[in-house]
Order: sequence, then C-alpha cells, then structure tokens
Amino acid sequence: MKLLFVHERFGAFAGAEVNARLTATEFKRRGHELGIIHGAGTGKGEAVWSDVFTQRFPLELENSAGTV
Repeated sequence: MKLLFVHERFGAFAGAEVNARLTATEFKRRGHELGIIHGAGTGKGEAVWSDVFTQRFPLELENSAGTV
C-alpha cells in the first residue's frame, strides 16, 4: 500500500514528530511505500526521516497562493 503523510515539519522536533516517524517506520517495515508532504526542516534527525520517507514533497510556503 502507498501511504502519504502530511506534516508541518521535516525532522525531529517534539512529540508529534516522534509519533509520525515511529508510525511510518513500522509501516515501512511491513512493506508499505511511504511519502510525506512537509513544511520546513528542523535541522535535527532529517537523515533518519529521509530513510523512512522515500518520497518527499516540500511545501513552498513563501508563495503558497500561486500567481494570478
């Protein structure tokens, strides 16, 4: 199964990030393909997150409304 996580940050930060990473790690261990849509990186533990989430889609927050 393919699973897509959506989270405000990418990397270690606090409890929500620990929960997301542990849950994703278990899904990956069971053979699921994982991706994540995320905001800014935390600068902490991002290598571990990159190993878990093989597909990464960073949000561009500076221009999220697009152009008209």
